[in-house]
Amino acid sequence: MTHKSEQTRYDLAIIGAGSGGMAAARRAAAAGLSVAVFEAAHTGGTCVNAGCVPKKLMVRASRMVDHAHEMLTLGWQLLCSDAQGVSGRRWTAPRASGG
Repeated sequence: MTHKSEQTRYDLAIIGAGSGGMAAARRAAAAGLSVAVFEAAHTGGTCVNAGCVPKKLMVRASRMVDHAHEMLTLGWQLLCSDAQGVSGRRWTAPRASGG
């Protein structure tokens, strides 16, 4: 961190660059105020970096696995064109039985 000999004055100082802090900073700047935002860790705050958003991604991924297992029990097959199953994935429907 470098220290300047001159001082900068701001109309508003916001502590925390989470969702609320960034929203407040944007609104204040849109109103013509000069704004300084102070954040000790990562922009976005806990929700974006470690809480809500990563949790939602993990929950969604686990639900996709559950749905895939359910489809397998119903006779569907997952076909992949490469070893990792990354490209060319597609599901094939079970064949109708004649009965």
